[in-house]
Amino acid sequence: MARRHSGELALDLHATVKEALKREGVVNVSAIAMKMHEQHGQKGVSLKELEGQVLATALALNAPVVFDRPDSTANGKSG
Repeated sequence: MARRHSGELALDLHATVKEALKREGVVNVSAIAMKMHEQHGQKGVSLKELEGQVLATALALNAPVVFDRPDSTANGKSG
């Protein structure tokens, strides 16, 4: 079920989670996963897989998490 992803993706994801925690004090799992999917989705990684990886990374860092989608999708608008 769990897939191993490229080293570049793993490093980018870990750095992004750490940066969000430092900047915001909380990790927005959905927003970070969407950002990673935009940057790395062409590598065959699903949004669901990325959400799982972001959550696992945040939990490993003992970080508080939220699951808020960015506003652009909350209003039914895309792109």
